[in-house]
Amino acid sequence: MDETDQELMARHGITVESKNFYHYSGYRYERLADAVNYAVIQETLHSGKAQGPHSGSAID
Repeated sequence: MDETDQELMARHGITVESKNFYHYSGYRYERLADAVNYAVIQETLHSGKAQGPHSGSAID
């Protein structure tokens, strides 16, 4: 934002606020919790720990 933008905003009573974005694996998140949840899911899937509903059990 340059000085001209700031002058225009002041003249018209316009305000601006900064917003944080969190980036993970090419995606952008507005909430840190969402980014962390997605990262945990991806790490679990890639580590081989993900199990289906019948993993490790015998089906009769």
